[in-house]
Amino acid sequence: MENSKKLLWAGRIISALGSLPFIYGSIFGLLPSVDNTIALEMQHMQMPDYTLLLLTCLEVPFLVLYWIPKTTLLGCVLFTGYMGGAIVAHMRAGDPVTLQILIPLVLWLGAYLREPRIRIVMPVLKYN
Repeated sequence: MENSKKLLWAGRIISALGSLPFIYGSIFGLLPSVDNTIALEMQHMQMPDYTLLLLTCLEVPFLVLYWIPKTTLLGCVLFTGYMGGAIVAHMRAGDPVTLQILIPLVLWLGAYLREPRIRIVMPVLKYN
């Protein structure tokens, strides 16, 4: 029982770390500001002005789905696809994509540790 509590809390912490970029992006996507680095990044990638609001409208429900235990798996799948699009956008702009690859991995690890049903679907095999 103690091991499952440790896994749960480790998963929550890792999930929170993986969620931080989306929380940050959602806050600054909904609150217009003069010095908005996210809006400047969108301009750098030659995205239209409305793209930031559109992406924010995707991030918020994805975060909610990710944090509801019954829909965690769906949230992971949606974020993986979302970050796939981010990888393509950053590659097109000539930017590095390391962070865009790591974020979904962190989200999946957090979900794997905090949600036992995901561990059933995706077991990690042990070899003796």
